[in-house]
Amino acid sequence: MESTQSAGDRLKKWRTAAGRTLVAAASAIGVTHSTWCEWESGNRSPSLEKALAVEALTEGHMPVEAWGFNASVIQTMTHVLAARERNLTSTAA
Repeated sequence: MESTQSAGDRLKKWRTAAGRTLVAAASAIGVTHSTWCEWESGNRSPSLEKALAVEALTEGHMPVEAWGFNASVIQTMTHVLAARERNLTSTAA
């Protein structure tokens, strides 16, 4: 598994290659630019929910595993988030 620092380096490399500012990247997943900056610098890691959002935003270039999450935890959280989304969708209908 990669360290938080190398994950942060990869995140910054993706963001700059994609031509996104800190503010634009952070806004796309609902965090502040300072939080995103902390991830890039390696001072903090995202929650699993935000790491999943980063993976989606980066179209897989920044996988959840890069942040050190266990595969079984990722699978469980993915199911929980999918169930939550289904519940929200059915409630809104």
